[in-house]
Amino acid sequence: MAGGTILEGVNDTYKINISINAQSDIEDALGKSIFESLGDFNSIKTLRTIFTFGLRYGGREKLNYTEAGEIMDDVIAKHSFKYLGEKLHTELNRALKVEGESDDSEGEEGK
Repeated sequence: MAGGTILEGVNDTYKINISINAQSDIEDALGKSIFESLGDFNSIKTLRTIFTFGLRYGGREKLNYTEAGEIMDDVIAKHSFKYLGEKLHTELNRALKVEGESDDSEGEEGK
């Protein structure tokens, strides 16, 4: 699967990919459009849902919400919550092809 953004945690390296299918699944799970969800980053539940589907489409197909939250904790433990948010922003810009953003977010393959 092409695309994606690499996240480094204490225990592992992860890949999020917010493809069109991931965006559609996020909309189904949250009951609102991806664009409405982007305005709701004050909600941990919204962030965890977006990360869950991003991680699933990044190669961890069987991941549940609790496991996604644990991965988020792992990434925050190595870096910060700000880093996690910046990586999500990078991936959303890549996936949505926002002007002015490069398409170089793919790094080494995440596990």
